[in-house]
Parts: sequence; structure tokens; C-alpha cells
Amino acid sequence: MSRAVRKIAFFSLFFFCVSGAFSSSAQSCYKAGQEQQELKNWYEAVECYLEAVHINPSYGDAYFALSQCSYEMEEYQLALTYLDMAAKYIRNKAELLNLRGFIYISLGMIPEAKEAFEKVLESYPNNVQARFGLAELEILDGRVAGAEKQFLQALQRQPFDYKVLVSLALVSDSLGKTSEARNYVNRALQYYSGNAEVYYLAAYLAKKQGDSDTAEEYVRSAIKLDDSYIDAYKLLTSILYDEKRYEEVLELCSFLISKDRADSDSWYMRGLSLAALDRIPEALTALGTGLEINPDDEIMRAELELLVCENTKVEDSRRFEWAAYHLKRAKEYTDKYFSVQAAYEYQRCLRLNPMDIDSRKAYAELMLSSGYPEAYLSNLEFIQEQGAGNIVIDDIVEGYRSLLYDTISSRWTVDPFYLDKSRWKIGFYYVKPFSESIHSDASRITTLMIGDVFSVSSAVTTKADPVSVANFTEAFQRARKSGYDYFCLVETLETDREITISCNMYSGRTGNAAGKWTVYRTGNSRFSNAVQKIRQSILNSMPYYAKIIARNGADILIDAGRMDGVENDQVWTVFEPEKIRTADFGLGLLYAQKDILGTVLITNAGEDISEGDYSQLGFYDLMNVGDIVLLIPHEEEGGENQGETEDGVVVKQDQVSNNPELVRMLRIIR
Repeated sequence: MSRAVRKIAFFSLFFFCVSGAFSSSAQSCYKAGQEQQELKNWYEAVECYLEAVHINPSYGDAYFALSQCSYEMEEYQLALTYLDMAAKYIRNKAELLNLRGFIYISLGMIPEAKEAFEKVLESYPNNVQARFGLAELEILDGRVAGAEKQFLQALQRQPFDYKVLVSLALVSDSLGKTSEARNYVNRALQYYSGNAEVYYLAAYLAKKQGDSDTAEEYVRSAIKLDDSYIDAYKLLTSILYDEKRYEEVLELCSFLISKDRADSDSWYMRGLSLAALDRIPEALTALGTGLEINPDDEIMRAELELLVCENTKVEDSRRFEWAAYHLKRAKEYTDKYFSVQAAYEYQRCLRLNPMDIDSRKAYAELMLSSGYPEAYLSNLEFIQEQGAGNIVIDDIVEGYRSLLYDTISSRWTVDPFYLDKSRWKIGFYYVKPFSESIHSDASRITTLMIGDVFSVSSAVTTKADPVSVANFTEAFQRARKSGYDYFCLVETLETDREITISCNMYSGRTGNAAGKWTVYRTGNSRFSNAVQKIRQSILNSMPYYAKIIARNGADILIDAGRMDGVENDQVWTVFEPEKIRTADFGLGLLYAQKDILGTVLITNAGEDISEGDYSQLGFYDLMNVGDIVLLIPHEEEGGENQGETEDGVVVKQDQVSNNPELVRMLRIIR
């Protein structure tokens, strides 16, 4: 062998060895990433994959895995970038296209997603993942029957695929085909009796159908097959909680917390169970620990705050700590000039800690900047009454008293603080669903929270019932016996990324439908935003009236002001109180033209009360103090289902899932 040939052979062997070591190192990182990805440790998996592509920049499988992890971490644009890089080196077009389709769904690119899945099925008609994608698109568009068709086509090609069978069970159940759903589940269990996931999904479906005994049996079988199946333990926890076996729930929570102390879900369930056992101090500690771990869990925070308001004294020093979260958020909103959201957070802060002087002063300043100097003065006077005034506050109070010496209230010697401005009594109820997979008791907590946030409204008095009703009939009976003008049935649907709250209102007198509001929110603060929107929607829709509380000739005073929507030059119509009543259908007041006594032209709209000129109708002046005045609109304005912006997030009604829980479960299966 010549020297040149030997030289070439040597360098070839050298590069082969280096290349082999190079490849082996990248593969080791990739394998480690796969292990972490299997455990759903996305951050650790990403670190391994990034090291793999650093060693081997042409490692297509690692780029694809990075795309999968980014998708799970909701970094959809980044997932798309990694997928484009993987496409340069991977030939398996079906796998790439399916992931691309699911990323497109999350980015709201629906036509592109459909095109990707259909392209897969053109070449691979038996591809189940593509069927899952098209089924999800059907559900997002409100066509569950269309999703069923996709899975039936998949079943024809792969009759023993448990993912298809269980998916068909979930879809059939959603369509009300209970017996067919059970049949699909039984087939899956028959074919895959050793598969823990099949038993878990069968347990979920049984719980959803209200069969808690079967659900418990199935989920315990899943745990037997896989004693590390955390989701199965959590499902068992929710089943036991619904069965009011609280001590067993506490044992399970202790076990789960011992495995992972940062498991906020288990702290939440522990707090619920302790509260149900009336061990309130321990419940507050458990919920507080859960919120330290996951401060953005708004439903857990709502449960904590409801317990605080119901079970602790106003003077409790811990209330300062519990209210601090809302004070911080209020200041953040104030800095961004989001006055509505800031007002809500200050109200929640003062609801938790009415004695918080700093919060009350900040809220007072927000009222002043919003154009309500009397409310500003009233809050500062409250601070003085608590003995927390100082020279600065005393000077401000003295100055504003002088500035506001000629207010409507001072001229008429009426203190608006002592006026009863309540117009309506509304009861809130809920029907407990068989399955609440994200937060147990979410329906109860949402209903109580909606009732609680109405505490700042003077026009509406609310009462939220903590005990569920069986149906509409029971809610109607309770509302009528309680003398409510209206009652609402609240429904809560949530996934780990979105929430939908529906509120159906009925007349407490007739039981007829009066109104319906459905609010969908996603992103940060979705729960609080949805609750705020429900409250505001109800307040905006309620028929409003005021009372005449004083009279001096033609000059009259009514107990409503700018805070209630009163404006100068409005014309209000006067009736005797007994001549108006709630409408039999819808929201409104019934009256007869012959019962009109006269009109009031608003000449000076104050913050809480207003002056006006009375003009009688007819020869005799029949108007008395205590009579009712109505603002009768000439035409309705606005419309429903309009997009709106809150927290900088635009909610588009056409992108709202009609069945978020079904979509969530199908994503787990695939």
C-alpha cells in the first residue's frame, strides 16, 4: 500500500471515529430527553434536546422533539419554528404534518390546520392522529356529530385501537348516546385489560355519567396497573370528595404531597376537604400553601377568600396578608390606567380587609380621578373615623368639605350613605355536575363568588346558595319562598387554559326566562375577568328605577346619581310604586300609560342623588315622596356577542370552543 493510500485510510478512519463519537454523544442527549419527555418534564427534556442539536446541528428527530415540547409548553410559534427546522431532515411527512396541524389549531389558523390533516389522510388514510385533528376541528366548530363521524371512519380501519374506542365513547356520551358510550368503553377494556390509561379514561367517563362506584373501581384498577399514575390518584381524590369521604381524601392528598410538595392541586383538595370537615384554620393554611406554590390559581384563591369573609373577624391581622395580592394587582392596573380593573381589585382588597387604610386611601384617589370627589371625601372621612388620620388627610378633608359645601346632599340635608338604594333581590344557584375535572367544587365557588362581588352594588341585593339544587324546579321553589325578584342558575366549564361561565336568569315570580349571559375567557386572570363581566352584564341589563326622596314644590330629589347612570337633561317618568311590576317574560317593568303621574327633568345629577324639575300630567298634582321614577328608553342600543378587550386580550366569539372539556380529554388521549 502506497504512503498516500495509507494516509487517506488513516484520515478516513479518524473522521469515522470522531463522527461516531459525535453522533453517539448527540444520541445520548436525545435519549435522555426522551426519558424526560415521557415523564412530562418539559423543561428538562428541552435542555437535553438543545444539547443534542448543539452537538449535531442536523439532528432532525431532536428538532421534532423540541417542537413537541414547545407545543406542550404553549409556545406555539416557537414550536412551529422547530418544526420547520425538523422538516429539513425528517422524511416522515405524516408525523410532521399532524403536529403542524395541532400547532395551527392553537394559533387559531383553522383553515391551515384542516389542510394539514387532510393532506395526511390523502397519503395515509389509516392515520389516526389526523382523524383526531379533524375531530377536534369539528368540535371547535360545534359539530360533535362530525367528530363522531371521523372516529367511526378511524374505527373501520383500526377496530382494536383503544384511543379510537375511548374517544368514540367520550363523543357518544357528549351526544347523549350513553349506552353506545359504555359499549365502546367495554370493548376497549376487553382488548386492553392491562392498560392503565384505558381504565383511567373509563373511570373518567363513569364519573361523568354519575356512576361513582364504577368510576372508583376503574380508577383503582388503573392505579394497580401503574402505581405511579398521578392523574389516576387525582381522579380518585375527586371521586372520594364528591362522595363526601373527606378523611380518605386527606390521606390521598398527604400521599400526593409527599411525592411532590409543589403539587398545588393536592393542596387545593386538602383545603376543600378540611373546610368541609369545618376545620377552617387548617383549611386556610392548606389553601394558603397552595397559593404560594401557584398564585395564579384564581379558583383556589376564591375559595380561600370566601372562607376568610365567612369565618374570620374583620380585625384578624391575617387579613392584611390575604388582601395583599389584590392591592398589588390594583396598583399594577392603576399604573396601566385600567381604572375598571383597578377598582375591582381595590374592592376585593377592601372586602377582605376593610381596615386597610392604605388600600382605602388608594381607592379613594381612584374615585377622585374618576370624577367622584364626594366618594373620595367619604373614604377619607372613614379613615379619620378609624383614628388613622394624619395632618395631610385632615387638611384634605377640611379642604374638600369647604369645596363641597354646596353639594346637593348639604342643601337637602340628606346623607346618601344611609339611603336604601336596593332595587332588586337576586338569588344565585347551581346544579352540581357529575364531573369537574380541573377544580372540584368549581361550580359552587363560582356561584358564591358571583354573589360576593355584588356586595359593592347598592342597586342589587344578592344571595348565593352554597348548597346545590337538583334542577330548575328546586331553584324556582327556593327563590319564590325567599321572595327573590329574580334567580340565576350558574354553570361553570373550565379547562386548564380557558373558562366559560353561563348565567341563566329567571323571574322569581313566574319562573319564566328573563335573560342569559355566557362569558368565555382565556389567558391570565380569566376567572376574575369572567366573574366581573357576569356582574356588569347583569347590572347593565337590570331595569332601573329610582325613588323620590324629597320635594319642595316642583323641585324634587331622587335617590340616584351619576354612579347609577343618571345624567343632566334626562327625562324620568313618575309612577305610584304599586302601579309597576316586573315583566312576566324577559327583563323589564310593566306599566300602563294611564298610570303616569308626570315627568322629572334632571337638572343637577350628583354622585349619589340628583335634583330635577317635576311636571305633572293632568289637572291634579298626585305625586308624593316615595313614588317611583323610571327612565324609559326610546330605543335599544348596542348588541350581543361583540368582541371586547380586557387585560389587553381580544376575545373573538367565533374562536370559542363549544365543548372545552371534550376537547381537553381528546387531547389527553391522542
